[in-house]
Amino acid sequence: MKKHTAPPAARNIAALYRERDIAKLLQKIALLEEQLTIKTAALKCAEKSNEYLNKIVEEQADEIADWRSRYEEMQLTCEEMQRRFYQLEQVTGDEQDVKVDAMIDELMNLQSNDGTYLIRMGRQWWGIYRILVDDLGYESSLTRFVKRMQARGWDKARIPINLSNMKAIEGTIFEKRFDQWMTLKHKVKSEPYFYRHYDVANMLRTLL
Repeated sequence: MKKHTAPPAARNIAALYRERDIAKLLQKIALLEEQLTIKTAALKCAEKSNEYLNKIVEEQADEIADWRSRYEEMQLTCEEMQRRFYQLEQVTGDEQDVKVDAMIDELMNLQSNDGTYLIRMGRQWWGIYRILVDDLGYESSLTRFVKRMQARGWDKARIPINLSNMKAIEGTIFEKRFDQWMTLKHKVKSEPYFYRHYDVANMLRTLL
Protein backbone atom coordinates (compact mmCIF):
# COMPACT_ATOMS: atom_id res chain seq x y z
CA MET A 1 0.00 0.00 0.00
CA LYS A 2 1.36 3.44 -0.92
CA LYS A 3 2.13 5.71 2.07
CA HIS A 4 0.42 9.12 1.96
CA THR A 5 2.69 12.11 2.52
CA ALA A 6 1.73 15.76 3.05
CA PRO A 7 2.70 18.18 0.39
CA PRO A 8 5.77 20.41 1.11
CA ALA A 9 3.68 23.51 1.79
CA ALA A 10 1.66 21.71 4.48
CA ARG A 11 4.84 20.38 6.07
CA ASN A 12 6.24 23.90 6.23
CA ILE A 13 3.09 25.26 7.91
CA ALA A 14 3.12 22.46 10.51
CA ALA A 15 6.78 23.12 11.28
CA LEU A 16 6.04 26.82 11.67
CA TYR A 17 3.25 26.09 14.21
CA ARG A 18 5.51 23.75 16.17
CA GLU A 19 8.26 26.37 16.35
CA ARG A 20 5.75 28.95 17.49
CA ASP A 21 4.41 26.59 20.19
CA ILE A 22 7.94 25.80 21.30
CA ALA A 23 8.74 29.52 21.49
CA LYS A 24 5.63 30.14 23.62
CA LEU A 25 6.53 27.20 25.81
CA LEU A 26 10.06 28.55 26.25
CA GLN A 27 8.63 31.95 27.19
CA LYS A 28 6.40 30.35 29.79
CA ILE A 29 9.35 28.38 31.15
CA ALA A 30 11.44 31.57 31.33
CA LEU A 31 8.57 33.37 33.08
CA LEU A 32 8.19 30.50 35.55
CA GLU A 33 11.93 30.49 36.21
CA GLU A 34 11.82 34.26 36.84
CA GLN A 35 8.87 33.87 39.22
CA LEU A 36 10.66 31.00 40.93
CA THR A 37 13.75 33.16 41.39
CA ILE A 38 11.68 36.01 42.84
CA LYS A 39 9.78 33.68 45.19
CA THR A 40 13.03 32.00 46.30
CA ALA A 41 14.56 35.39 47.09
CA ALA A 42 11.41 36.43 48.93
CA LEU A 43 11.46 33.18 50.90
CA LYS A 44 15.09 33.69 51.88
CA CYS A 45 14.30 37.27 52.91
CA ALA A 46 11.35 36.05 54.98
CA GLU A 47 13.52 33.42 56.62
CA LYS A 48 16.12 36.04 57.50
CA SER A 49 13.40 38.37 58.78
CA ASN A 50 11.94 35.53 60.82
CA GLU A 51 15.36 34.72 62.26
CA TYR A 52 15.85 38.39 63.12
CA LEU A 53 12.44 38.62 64.74
CA ASN A 54 13.04 35.43 66.69
CA LYS A 55 16.34 36.85 67.89
CA ILE A 56 14.66 40.07 68.99
CA VAL A 57 11.91 38.13 70.74
CA GLU A 58 14.49 35.99 72.54
CA GLU A 59 16.48 39.06 73.59
CA GLN A 60 13.33 40.84 74.76
CA ALA A 61 12.22 37.73 76.61
CA ASP A 62 15.59 37.56 78.39
CA GLU A 63 15.39 41.27 79.23
CA ILE A 64 11.83 40.95 80.50
CA ALA A 65 12.81 37.95 82.61
CA ASP A 66 15.75 39.94 84.02
CA TRP A 67 13.55 42.92 84.89
CA ARG A 68 10.94 40.64 86.42
CA SER A 69 13.63 39.05 88.56
CA ARG A 70 14.86 42.48 89.64
CA TYR A 71 11.32 43.61 90.42
CA GLU A 72 10.69 40.53 92.54
CA GLU A 73 13.95 41.09 94.40
CA MET A 74 13.06 44.74 95.00
CA GLN A 75 9.58 43.76 96.14
CA LEU A 76 11.02 41.29 98.63
CA THR A 77 13.51 43.90 99.82
CA CYS A 78 10.71 46.44 100.23
CA GLU A 79 8.56 43.99 102.16
CA GLU A 80 11.52 43.11 104.38
CA MET A 81 12.23 46.80 105.02
CA GLN A 82 8.59 47.42 105.90
CA ARG A 83 8.61 44.47 108.27
CA ARG A 84 11.80 45.64 109.95
CA PHE A 85 10.57 49.23 110.13
CA TYR A 86 7.36 48.07 111.78
CA GLN A 87 9.35 46.05 114.32
CA LEU A 88 11.67 49.00 114.93
CA GLU A 89 8.71 51.34 115.28
CA GLN A 90 7.19 49.06 117.91
CA VAL A 91 10.44 49.08 119.87
CA THR A 92 11.40 52.74 119.46
CA GLY A 93 7.88 54.05 120.17
CA ASP A 94 8.22 53.31 123.88
CA GLU A 95 11.85 54.47 123.89
CA GLN A 96 10.81 57.76 122.31
CA ASP A 97 8.11 58.30 124.93
CA VAL A 98 10.67 57.71 127.68
CA LYS A 99 13.00 60.30 126.16
CA VAL A 100 10.17 62.80 125.66
CA ASP A 101 8.98 62.35 129.23
CA ALA A 102 12.52 63.00 130.50
CA MET A 103 12.74 66.21 128.45
CA ILE A 104 9.33 67.42 129.66
CA ASP A 105 10.35 66.67 133.25
CA GLU A 106 13.45 68.77 132.70
CA LEU A 107 11.31 71.58 131.31
CA MET A 108 8.97 71.40 134.30
CA ASN A 109 11.91 71.89 136.66
CA LEU A 110 13.71 74.53 134.64
CA GLN A 111 14.00 77.85 136.52
CA SER A 112 15.51 81.23 135.82
CA ASN A 113 18.08 82.85 138.13
CA ASP A 114 15.33 84.42 140.22
CA GLY A 115 13.66 81.03 140.75
CA THR A 116 10.82 81.54 138.26
CA TYR A 117 9.75 78.34 136.54
CA LEU A 118 9.76 78.25 132.75
CA ILE A 119 6.37 76.48 132.80
CA ARG A 120 4.01 78.33 135.12
CA MET A 121 0.54 77.64 133.68
CA GLY A 122 -1.40 74.88 131.97
CA ARG A 123 -1.70 76.69 128.64
CA GLN A 124 2.06 76.47 128.18
CA TRP A 125 1.60 72.79 127.41
CA TRP A 126 0.77 74.04 123.93
CA GLY A 127 4.46 74.69 123.23
CA ILE A 128 5.18 71.05 124.12
CA TYR A 129 2.30 69.86 121.96
CA ARG A 130 3.47 71.93 118.98
CA ILE A 131 7.02 70.53 118.98
CA LEU A 132 5.92 66.93 119.47
CA VAL A 133 3.50 67.23 116.55
CA ASP A 134 5.91 69.15 114.26
CA ASP A 135 9.14 67.29 115.00
CA LEU A 136 8.18 63.83 116.27
CA GLY A 137 5.00 63.13 114.32
CA TYR A 138 2.55 63.02 117.24
CA GLU A 139 -1.11 63.12 116.20
CA SER A 140 -2.40 66.67 115.87
CA SER A 141 -5.74 65.84 117.52
CA LEU A 142 -5.79 67.75 120.82
CA THR A 143 -8.06 65.18 122.44
CA ARG A 144 -5.79 62.27 121.52
CA PHE A 145 -2.69 64.19 122.52
CA VAL A 146 -4.05 65.07 125.95
CA LYS A 147 -5.21 61.48 126.55
CA ARG A 148 -1.80 60.17 125.48
CA MET A 149 0.00 62.48 127.90
CA GLN A 150 -2.47 61.81 130.70
CA ALA A 151 -1.93 58.06 130.24
CA ARG A 152 1.75 58.72 130.93
CA GLY A 153 0.93 60.55 134.18
CA TRP A 154 1.21 64.17 133.10
CA ASP A 155 -2.21 64.98 134.49
CA LYS A 156 -0.54 64.73 137.92
CA ALA A 157 2.48 66.92 137.15
CA ARG A 158 3.32 70.19 138.91
CA ILE A 159 1.53 71.86 136.01
CA PRO A 160 -0.94 69.21 134.82
CA ILE A 161 -2.15 68.93 131.27
CA ASN A 162 -5.87 69.19 130.55
CA LEU A 163 -7.97 69.66 127.48
CA SER A 164 -9.66 72.92 128.46
CA ASN A 165 -6.33 74.76 128.80
CA MET A 166 -5.20 73.44 125.43
CA LYS A 167 -8.40 74.49 123.68
CA ALA A 168 -7.95 78.04 125.00
CA ILE A 169 -5.04 78.45 122.56
CA GLU A 170 -7.09 77.49 119.49
CA GLY A 171 -7.58 80.30 117.00
CA THR A 172 -4.21 81.94 117.75
CA ILE A 173 -0.97 81.96 115.74
CA PHE A 174 0.27 79.10 117.91
CA GLU A 175 -1.86 76.71 115.88
CA LYS A 176 0.66 77.24 113.06
CA ARG A 177 3.87 75.24 112.82
CA PHE A 178 6.50 76.42 115.29
CA ASP A 179 8.79 77.59 112.47
CA GLN A 180 6.16 80.20 111.53
CA TRP A 181 5.63 81.66 115.00
CA MET A 182 8.37 84.29 114.86
CA THR A 183 7.15 85.75 111.57
CA LEU A 184 3.62 85.99 113.03
CA LYS A 185 4.69 87.49 116.35
CA HIS A 186 3.27 90.91 115.42
CA LYS A 187 -0.24 89.40 115.55
CA VAL A 188 0.09 88.50 119.25
CA LYS A 189 -1.29 90.93 121.82
CA SER A 190 2.01 91.27 123.70
CA GLU A 191 5.61 90.06 123.61
CA PRO A 192 5.50 88.48 127.12
CA TYR A 193 2.48 86.43 126.04
CA PHE A 194 4.27 85.37 122.85
CA TYR A 195 7.51 84.33 124.57
CA ARG A 196 5.61 82.53 127.31
CA HIS A 197 4.76 79.88 124.70
CA TYR A 198 7.70 80.38 122.35
CA ASP A 199 10.34 79.76 125.04
CA VAL A 200 8.76 76.43 126.06
CA ALA A 201 8.59 75.17 122.49
CA ASN A 202 12.08 76.43 121.62
CA MET A 203 13.65 74.90 124.72
CA LEU A 204 11.99 71.50 124.10
CA ARG A 205 13.22 71.51 120.50
CA THR A 206 16.73 72.29 121.80
CA LEU A 207 16.60 69.43 124.31
CA LEU A 208 15.31 66.93 121.75
